[in-house]
Amino acid sequence: SFDPEILQGVAGSRHHPAMALLLEEAIGEDALALAEKLGAVSIHPDIDRLDIETVNHVQSRGFFVFPYNVDSETKICRAFKMGIDGLFVDDPKMAIMCCQDIPERCSGAEDCSKR
Repeated sequence: SFDPEILQGVAGSRHHPAMALLLEEAIGEDALALAEKLGAVSIHPDIDRLDIETVNHVQSRGFFVFPYNVDSETKICRAFKMGIDGLFVDDPKMAIMCCQDIPERCSGAEDCSKR
C-alpha cells in the first residue's frame, strides 16, 4: 500500500500477511525506517526513481526490491543490471520474452549505474 496508516493497521493485527512498502517517491531513510517498523519484507519503488546504489543499500538493510512501472525492454534490462529481486510489469508476455535471454538482450542497454 502507499498508505502508511493502512500498513500500520495491518501490521498491528495478530495474523498479518507479509508486508511491502509501495513508494511513489525515491527511497529515503524515512521510508526504510517505516518499512523496518512495519516488519515489511520488501520495498516496491517506481523504476524511474531507482538506481544501483539505492538497490544495494535497500538490500543491505534486509529488504527485497521489486520495482513497478517496468514497462519496456530497456527498463527490464536496467532493472536486472541493478540487481533487483523481481519486478512488476503491465505486459507479462513482453517481460517473459525479454527475460528468457536477459544477458544477450541487455548487453547493449544503457548502463544503469549512470542513472
